[in-house]
Amino acid sequence: MSDSEWLAKRGIMMTDERISAYGGFSVPVEFLEDAAARINRQGLPMHLAHDLARPLRVRNVRAYVHAEEGANQLWCDLEVHRDDVRWFETLPGMSVTMTFPIERDVRLRRAARGGVTISADHAWFDDDSLVAAESALTVDERCDETISIKRAYQFGLVPDPQIYVDVAYAVLLSIGANVVWDGVKVLWRRRRTPEGSSAEVPTTVNWTISTREHSVTAVIKTSDEATASKAIESLEHATAAIFGADEKQAEGVYEGSSKTVIAWDADSSTWTPPR
Repeated sequence: MSDSEWLAKRGIMMTDERISAYGGFSVPVEFLEDAAARINRQGLPMHLAHDLARPLRVRNVRAYVHAEEGANQLWCDLEVHRDDVRWFETLPGMSVTMTFPIERDVRLRRAARGGVTISADHAWFDDDSLVAAESALTVDERCDETISIKRAYQFGLVPDPQIYVDVAYAVLLSIGANVVWDGVKVLWRRRRTPEGSSAEVPTTVNWTISTREHSVTAVIKTSDEATASKAIESLEHATAAIFGADEKQAEGVYEGSSKTVIAWDADSSTWTPPR
């Protein structure tokens, strides 16, 4: 892509102001500073309305903390592909999703590492629900991996019921997607509806499966558990096809990227590239 296809933009992603959707939770300024450092070091994938199946093309992201009107704010300067810049002009602003340990693990000072990591938006899924999912997998004799659980916070927007599953490809092949799904289903069924939100909003499950060189994020958005289960049945086959293909030919991979995004199409019962 030529430089003429990119436009410079600036936006605020999150602040340390209290967030009513999460019971008045506030991010410490030290976390904002750490987030800025990590973004500058590792980059920042961006998506439309927190939908991982709708990635935006950005580059040269530079994050920094700015104090204004009594609040600390995480800002970023970046370049956006001209075909995606319309979203920055029509949407109310930028926001970011971050994960944090649950209160139990903070209190016990547990390290947040595991063969399988399950995170869920804290407005829709409480800590007890995450612990229940963890317990379901821990007692399952088919799963000998360490399970890590985290809260997810979607800053800047009304949060959606999002669940995130992170697992190494080797682990997925070892224990099977259906085994992990058995634990996630426990979390799914304990979903609550926060004040000001609708019980009709579908749940989104985002599976990120990684090798050292590549990652695939598979997005399932539905209110029907049976639909989600059907998607999981073909998840290993879909990821195997992508990891086994030449990277330049893998659908959903943007130029210069090692990340693939696929979404479940319930009508056709197939995994599709980003829309």
